[in-house]
Amino acid sequence: MRAESVAAWRESILRLPDQHFFDLMRLYLGAIKTPFNKQKLLEELAAFLRRNDTRERMLEVLDPMDLLVLSAVRELPVPSQGAVIDLFRSEYSFAELYERILNLEERLVIYRRDGDRERVYAVNPWIEEAVAERTGRSLLIAAEGFEEPSPALPAVDSLTLAGIYSFFLHGSETVKNDGGLKKRTLDALGAALPRCSAAGFLETLVASLSNIGLLVRRDGALAPDSARWEAFAALSSPERRAYLAAAAMGRTSRERLRFRAADALELASSLESGALYRVETVSRLAALLSARENLRGPLRPGSRLASIIGPAAPASETPDTPPHQGPGVLSDLAAAAAAFGFTQSSEGFVRGNPLALENEEAPLSFVVSPSFTVTLMPGAPLSALLPLARFLEVEDIQTAARFGLSRSSVTAAFDQGMTADEVAAALESGSAHGLPGNVRFSLDDWYRSWSSASLFHGYVLRADESRRLAFEKNPRFQRSVRKLLAPGVWLLEAESEEEVREIFSDSRPGPVPKPARGKPFCRALREPSTHAGAGIAGFRGRRRPPFPGSRRRSRCRRFRRYLRRRPSRGIPSVRP
Repeated sequence: MRAESVAAWRESILRLPDQHFFDLMRLYLGAIKTPFNKQKLLEELAAFLRRNDTRERMLEVLDPMDLLVLSAVRELPVPSQGAVIDLFRSEYSFAELYERILNLEERLVIYRRDGDRERVYAVNPWIEEAVAERTGRSLLIAAEGFEEPSPALPAVDSLTLAGIYSFFLHGSETVKNDGGLKKRTLDALGAALPRCSAAGFLETLVASLSNIGLLVRRDGALAPDSARWEAFAALSSPERRAYLAAAAMGRTSRERLRFRAADALELASSLESGALYRVETVSRLAALLSARENLRGPLRPGSRLASIIGPAAPASETPDTPPHQGPGVLSDLAAAAAAFGFTQSSEGFVRGNPLALENEEAPLSFVVSPSFTVTLMPGAPLSALLPLARFLEVEDIQTAARFGLSRSSVTAAFDQGMTADEVAAALESGSAHGLPGNVRFSLDDWYRSWSSASLFHGYVLRADESRRLAFEKNPRFQRSVRKLLAPGVWLLEAESEEEVREIFSDSRPGPVPKPARGKPFCRALREPSTHAGAGIAGFRGRRRPPFPGSRRRSRCRRFRRYLRRRPSRGIPSVRP
């Protein structure tokens, strides 16, 4: 028994209104003799509760519903009246729960503590130890039975994620205004991922990837963010599923996304292997875990959870990634855990899936056929599959995956900086039977065709003979060069003038040159037409052309002189 709990209980009793206080004392101590003292009456009540026969009697009359409510009071981070009622709302009515909480309070099993907005309860300190032995989380998530475990491979594994990466990398799939996928995109994605064809799951999966920032919207289409995919691939398979389940509940902050992912892993590990649970029980566990979100602080830097999921938290904070709160977003943690394979349904009950907590660690293995088809075996880590997805188009993913090698997919890899030798080396590294000769010949032919003409976009730097050597001998500057176009002409890795200034400030090759800009062709800068009828008729029924500055004023002066010289034909004169 803790002294601070006893002090809190005493203060709670003393804060009761006089009528309630004296009714309570008469109920447990009998008639109150005058003169009386509140402190002395409270000591007599405490002595009554310390008696063994009193405590045993208080514990004997606790029924299963009482024990459930007491377990909630002990397990909830803030056991308010509303939180306890919400936890059991699917099993008991509001009236039943409200009456039971008041009854436990009148029996002195629980008492009111200080709450900011509503009543917050705690267990009576005189019976707290005995109640702790009979209650707890195990009572809240008790199993209804057991059966032989039959785990199933979750639909979202490394092959599925690699297929989605390839699907959105090699195709410009547009989205609707509400963020959902168009029907033709859903049909094409469902044909490539038949394991994810459950009702609504593809929308949920895309919503999760968008909320994490793995898929971003660019020019009305979804495209993968390669840097975030590489960071996401560094996580283990259970952690990736946990992040996807957390993001399926909607866009949130990076810190809260970590906590939701941790809750998903804790929910999956709390379910015993082979145990059958009611749907309400799993929902209760999910609600219990989610109730801790608002009270948690940042993860400790040295904690094990922070070392696992902290450094690679892939939540997106870029302004071009709008929050995905539309189609596919799930309501709670229990639904998200079921969608991503942490739990399974079995004849009206729910059970855990041990395979959802296992990591994929099989070596990379695939077969390249002369028909330009690549068959990938399951179990390979996502970090090994992403480099292949850069030049492979997804065709069909089931237990194994079939990808296609085409001119367009390989050209996309060339655009990202790969060469034919690098593509061939990646295919030969994991191929069980080597690379067919016709595939290698086609790769070289496609690369020659692609490299025969080049189109560049960016900032180009030209240096004279006097300064060329200073740029060529500067290693920091050379790391910022995308391509050497000609002697003394470089294409820089910069998308804006600010990035150009950063390159020059880091490498310090000299003063920053101001970009030279050519004059754009503008039809409005041409001289006005002088053919017959270009006077008043040239302005009637048309918009006035945008003459800039003095040219426009000159044209207006000529127009006024024309009106003054022309004989009057019902046209009002214009004053100069």
